[in-house]
Amino acid sequence: MAIAAQVLDDILRTEFGFEHILYVFSGRRGIHAWICDERARKLSAYERKCIGEFLGVVSETTGQSNKFSLEQNLHPTFRRVYDNILATSFEQFVILEQGLFDNPHHVQNILSFVPIPAVKDSIQKAWETISDPIEKWNIYKEIVNERIMQLHNPQYRTVKMANPIHSVIFTYLYPRLDIEVTRQTHHLLKSPFACHPSTGRVCVPLDITTVFEFNPETVPTIDSLANEINSASSEVPDLEIHSIEDQKKFSLMKTQLYKGGYIDLFEGFVNNMTSQ
Repeated sequence: MAIAAQVLDDILRTEFGFEHILYVFSGRRGIHAWICDERARKLSAYERKCIGEFLGVVSETTGQSNKFSLEQNLHPTFRRVYDNILATSFEQFVILEQGLFDNPHHVQNILSFVPIPAVKDSIQKAWETISDPIEKWNIYKEIVNERIMQLHNPQYRTVKMANPIHSVIFTYLYPRLDIEVTRQTHHLLKSPFACHPSTGRVCVPLDITTVFEFNPETVPTIDSLANEINSASSEVPDLEIHSIEDQKKFSLMKTQLYKGGYIDLFEGFVNNMTSQ
């Protein structure tokens, strides 16, 4: 989720020049990017669709990268996010933290990106005496680069294939977009501070500068907020209460929405946008 937010933020700001972007936790395992620039809000459905398709490197249905062939270099946009974000994060977050090589399904998945059986066999044979996951990944890259990605080799010149290394990294780290939500202006979206119907978690705004510190498991739920508000109602207010709105504000200040900085983050975003 954190890497997805970083990638989207980089492309939306650098390639499209958008400035007012609010990232909101979906309440489960995804994020919503609310692009509030005036020109973004005036885009037609076709223009929104074009942006979505440009960003849609990884198929929403298959979960695999679908834009990179052996015959072409990476588009400068995707080369930048690949070099600066994806490739540098893959070993730490996918191989080590998520245990890529500990799961036979994922091992077979990354091998499936190698289209030539002899090369795939060479990789598996080289892995037989190795247990270190980083070393396995380095061998994968070395054999792929030596046996497949040498374009001057006539044996492979006519073979249409994706770069297996790019494909693996984009598949596991690049965000999967919901094109229909992006394209249709009338599509229902969860607004900030709505609650996910299954998890009960609040759709809180995210700070892109500290997104790696965000933990979905600690996000307030509708039940936790109710408990905090009920507890606050029995306390003596430390501010003057003149109206029901004052009481609501006091109760809200006692919840994690306020203490966790979510309300301040949202208000800061709105104030910055409206001031410009």
